[in-house]
Amino acid sequence: MTLLDLAVVEGYYRPTEAWNSIWIYQYVYDAFWVLIPLALAIYHKSWIPLTLPVAFFFGLEDTSFYLLTLRLPSVYVGVTIAGVYWQPSLTTVLILNAIGLALVCCMAYAMTKRNQLSTCDLTSQRQVANSPRKSYLTAKTHD
Repeated sequence: MTLLDLAVVEGYYRPTEAWNSIWIYQYVYDAFWVLIPLALAIYHKSWIPLTLPVAFFFGLEDTSFYLLTLRLPSVYVGVTIAGVYWQPSLTTVLILNAIGLALVCCMAYAMTKRNQLSTCDLTSQRQVANSPRKSYLTAKTHD
């Protein structure tokens, strides 16, 4: 997604200087950040792709965009981070990135742990169901 953003911004908006229409692209791009993880979650039957919008919300996408262009600005101009359109400093963005990354890791861990627990429950139920049982109807009795 970040590579797509980089290609559109650097390939179209910067050369043509059509900055007055970038808001249309931003709405579409923001919708993709919600819809694509949602589609992946449904397709793979996993909650883990839903952590991606959280990373986007805390500005990790903006930082990765600037890292790919090999420049980290001292002020992020024209970004929406934590639901607010503002111009935060690099320090503020990095703090929000760390919070977002920690939250994503906690969510992914909790989801993975939950899946392991439910898998263990299913496995133990299968083991009980498949265990050899004595049939009391056919068991021989000793006199």
